[in-house]
Amino acid sequence: MSPGSGRGFFVYNLHIMKNVCGSYILILELKKPRRVKIGSLEFCKFPKGHYFYVGSAKKGIEQRIMRHIRSNIKHWHIDYLKAKAKIIGAIIIEDSNLNECTISSILRKRYEAPVRNFGSSDCSCSSHLFFDPTFKSSIKSLIEYLKANEIEFTIKTIKSLLSQS
Repeated sequence: MSPGSGRGFFVYNLHIMKNVCGSYILILELKKPRRVKIGSLEFCKFPKGHYFYVGSAKKGIEQRIMRHIRSNIKHWHIDYLKAKAKIIGAIIIEDSNLNECTISSILRKRYEAPVRNFGSSDCSCSSHLFFDPTFKSSIKSLIEYLKANEIEFTIKTIKSLLSQS
């Protein structure tokens, strides 16, 4: 499946393994503009488009992503947005030198941060959520941008991710 096809769920990763620490980028799709209450951030406006949320897991990246996919519990900021947007993919980064703040600083150079302090209440980053209004090429563009920043990926399908959990 091509990254920009918009069908199904895909995961890009580098040597995905259970109980491995690292960072990830959840890719969400919002097909129409929404106003969403995001915990302590109150109501926020979200235009339609693709959203890239940067998170981390001290161990078990797979488990963290599966929690985002399966759980309806609202604990983190992203939980409120994913109740209205569809998670369509993830990029997994198992490089300990690329923590969520470093990845956010890379994405901030290219993408808009639509909500200040989203996902970054425990650090000094302005946001861990980024936005691209285009649907057709935004995922391909994100992957090309990450590669240009010397982050390499291989494809892992959601089916294989689910079979490992």
